[in-house]
Amino acid sequence: FAVGNYSYAKDNDTDGSSQAGGGALGYVWTLDSGHSVQLCPMVGVTAQAGSLVGMTPYANDPQNTLDWNFGGSLGWIASQSSSLSIIPAIGASLVARSYQAKIVTLGAPNPTISQSFGLMTATIGFVFNKRWTISPMVQVPFSETNGKASYGAGISYNFDLGKALHM
Repeated sequence: FAVGNYSYAKDNDTDGSSQAGGGALGYVWTLDSGHSVQLCPMVGVTAQAGSLVGMTPYANDPQNTLDWNFGGSLGWIASQSSSLSIIPAIGASLVARSYQAKIVTLGAPNPTISQSFGLMTATIGFVFNKRWTISPMVQVPFSETNGKASYGAGISYNFDLGKALHM
């Protein structure tokens, strides 16, 4: 499978804002004969630019961030009918992050700092008519300096290209 994303963040208390985009590739392994439990390893990349992207060298200075993400998730069908499926999933990944300041700071042009940390993810997908999915989620970093939990929601549409390719 392939995933793409775009996000925009704005801090209402400051002039800070940032934009991000990225993508991921993964594979779905079905672990049981009923197709109700799946393991999905994946690799992804996200690039972010703006003043809300990190702590290097100071918060709220313009900078770029590049994240490489290696991990996967385990999901299962908790409930299913003809019009609604409820699919919880948990995941873990290793993130390799690089911050690069966009300004000269302390005499060093474009200082860069790298770090690695883990990321735990939990979500519940509500799949409507096997096409539309709404999935609230929480992500919790571990071993990250100043890491905080983040919350979000995703909306996706299943084009089911597998059937289209096997006509």
